Amino acid sequence: MQSQTNTTGTFESTFQPILSVLSALVHQVSRRTNIDVSVDLHAMLEALPIGSDEFRIACNRLPNAQRYLASNEFNAAQWEINAMRQQLKSQAFAPSYEPRRRLRKRDKQD
Repeated sequence: MQSQTNTTGTFESTFQPILSVLSALVHQVSRRTNIDVSVDLHAMLEALPIGSDEFRIACNRLPNAQRYLASNEFNAAQWEINAMRQQLKSQAFAPSYEPRRRLRKRDKQD
């Protein structure tokens, strides 16, 4: 009698496209050649099942990285992209738990 379902495979696969794009972007920035930012990372972030705090932090990292790239600060841009990738990776591989239900105490009736 197993009532648990394994959702980690589908959860990880949800994050795989953006993690792949971010890995490729880090590689491009580290080589400083042909940096392709045509992918809409914001739309990809919106599709992820993450909390609003994690979403806000990831969304703040995007313009930071773009600003660093525009200023030819490649190491700083690479750090921002890596930080976002690690944040999302930890979300993807974190065990998901359902919140515990709180039962109300019933009033004793005579």
